[in-house]
Amino acid sequence: MSAFWAWWLAFLRLSAWLGLVPGFVAPVPLRVRLLLAATVAFLVAPALGTVPDPTRMDWISLVALAVQETVTGVALGLVVRAAFSAVAIAGHLVSSEASLNLNAILMPGSAESSDLAGNLLYMLMVLLMFTLGLHLRLLEVVAGSFQLVPAGGLHGDSALADYFVGLLGGGMALGIQIAAPILAAGFLLNTLLLVLARALPQLNVFAESFAFRSILMLVILSGTLQLTSEHLGRRLGAVPAEMIHAARLLSAGAARPVR
Repeated sequence: MSAFWAWWLAFLRLSAWLGLVPGFVAPVPLRVRLLLAATVAFLVAPALGTVPDPTRMDWISLVALAVQETVTGVALGLVVRAAFSAVAIAGHLVSSEASLNLNAILMPGSAESSDLAGNLLYMLMVLLMFTLGLHLRLLEVVAGSFQLVPAGGLHGDSALADYFVGLLGGGMALGIQIAAPILAAGFLLNTLLLVLARALPQLNVFAESFAFRSILMLVILSGTLQLTSEHLGRRLGAVPAEMIHAARLLSAGAARPVR
């Protein structure tokens, strides 16, 4: 009974984490994610050590413990999602500047995603994560999080919310940095079009420049992909340490340094 209980607690944390981490969510089938979580939980469960005895707990305590494990997995998953917020912000800025999201304006009922640049940068970041082997490192960290946050050891820390805000702020700053060349080129192009509009008032230069704008911005984006990959690779490399620090905050052990 105790072995199954340890496995179940590990499964709850791991499945909650996998449900948020890019690269493991859609289009990966739910059954595959659950199977992966069950397999890793089977390997981790023997190392959990002492877990609360379910035979000495009422059903309210059992539910509370299950919720704690799920919340821990969600919190660790949000750390990874915060890293990917950079490509979401950069993609939105690039798509807006390159007029790649016009179908949201011209076809409001369209169910297709219009953030083409965001999808491209998202796939690039996922590809980097798997190419650099960081998905294995992240799985290792979340599996080892039971040493920092034992089952039933969720206490939290007042600095946890500030830490997540800092992660999101860093993602926003990185997203703007990635999109900066596109934004600068868009500013220069808009200035040139304003001059042309004053010189040729009979010509709708902004409407005529949509195709040119999109092509120019995509060319600039492709030219900066190598630099973008370096930025995203460094950002992904910091995620394991951020997960460890978040786990220490979850167990109110933030005083220990991150290694």
